[in-house]
Amino acid sequence: MLEILAIAWLCNVNKKNAAQRGRKPGGFVALTVVLWVGLELLAIVIGVAAGMEVGVYLLAILFAGIGGLTSYLIAKNCRTGDYISPQDKAIADIINSPEYLDTPATIEIMREKRFAGALMDYPLKLNGQRLASIPNGGSITVQTISRHNILSASDTYGTELKPFLFDMESGGYATIRFKAGKFAPIATGTLPVSLYTDNNGSGVISQ
Repeated sequence: MLEILAIAWLCNVNKKNAAQRGRKPGGFVALTVVLWVGLELLAIVIGVAAGMEVGVYLLAILFAGIGGLTSYLIAKNCRTGDYISPQDKAIADIINSPEYLDTPATIEIMREKRFAGALMDYPLKLNGQRLASIPNGGSITVQTISRHNILSASDTYGTELKPFLFDMESGGYATIRFKAGKFAPIATGTLPVSLYTDNNGSGVISQ
């Protein structure tokens, strides 16, 4: 279990490092797993062939560490590119081409209370601006002056969740539930609103 968490953490670190250098992160995530697991299996084969007992375990840890370190150095120092993640592009489009509302709209973000992952922290961002983290079963209410909005979050391990893109009308009110690592919009409040999801899975809240 600890090894799986360690691999997941390193995959996220390498993914961020690759993305920061303008490289598509998917290949670096795969490389991380291949180097870690591949060298670990190689160590087991070598240890068994050499008749090692307890030493097999220690050798596997050493080789896995070498694989992980190698993947980290490759992602950290990879050749720069021009890749921009869909989330960063969406945020940039909203920030660089804002369409303001005549009256601020209100958004209530509610985190569903669950036993699984109760202690996990989910930092939230609205249009690239950091919001307060929501405790398990809690909620926060924020206002936006932008017609086009993007709500994003990441978990404790740095994994970015699929961002939620939506539109708001002037003076509008909407509730967005956060559950099981994803956003689920629910329309309520001062204006009649409708919800739908486009072909890309982006939710839209509009009059």
